[in-house]
Amino acid sequence: MDIQEQNKHTMKNMFHVIFIISFAYGLQAQQTDCNNIEDKDGIACKKGTTTPFSGKCTSWIDATHKSFESTYKNGKLNGKETTWNRNGIKISESTYKDGKYEGLVLHYYDNGKIKSRELYKGDYKNGVSTYYYINGNKESEGSFINCNEDGSWTYWNEDGSVKKTAMYKNGEVISEK
Repeated sequence: MDIQEQNKHTMKNMFHVIFIISFAYGLQAQQTDCNNIEDKDGIACKKGTTTPFSGKCTSWIDATHKSFESTYKNGKLNGKETTWNRNGIKISESTYKDGKYEGLVLHYYDNGKIKSRELYKGDYKNGVSTYYYINGNKESEGSFINCNEDGSWTYWNEDGSVKKTAMYKNGEVISEK
């Protein structure tokens, strides 16, 4: 092996070592128990510091069951948050951006079936939301604009038959059938 090949080989090995160390440090620095996080004027910080927390925190019901898992960036919820009940069944999934709901928020019944699907933008319901009976059939569906029902909504009976329809404007019913 000539000197040029040796240099390439050495650089490649150094790159791998630096990558592994950086990856390991990043994992360690970004994961903690939620009991180690405290609120300081609306900013999540590791206890005993004033540095905004970035990373994932997990809270546990017991040694084998998570209660919730949240992702933070610069001290604010940012990314996915998931909660579970005592039996380990997922009860909600939310997405945050800068501490506010952003995107799809799902709630589940204890049987694991979806209870609701809601879209958020800037912490407000915006877009189509769908609510379900425990048997999986739709209960209601319609759109929100800034947390106010707007447009056509349909309501169903638990057996799946249509109960009624309604038109909304700024959260007010303007017609109903």
